[in-house]
Amino acid sequence: MDLAYCRVSTTAQDLARQIDAMRAVGVAEEHIYVDKRTGANMDREGLTALLGFVRPGDRINVLTLDRLGRNMRETLNLVHDLTERGVFLRTLGDGCVSS
Repeated sequence: MDLAYCRVSTTAQDLARQIDAMRAVGVAEEHIYVDKRTGANMDREGLTALLGFVRPGDRINVLTLDRLGRNMRETLNLVHDLTERGVFLRTLGDGCVSS
């Protein structure tokens, strides 16, 4: 199943561009998880819900990797954890796909 995670850093920013990109690659609206919160906080409701829902064989789509975490280490740790769980990751902005 294709899922998506979209995040902006402040409530003043707009998620529309990221959500439109996820719809364009076929992610169903109900499978797009969002947060309007700084990446400095890893306790984000949308991300937590996504991580609780995702199953082995699913693919999480993000526009860019920096939407996942506040720094490279946290992002890499999350990508590693997802890979260990059998979850794939695709970034639309740079075309990376984990396997």
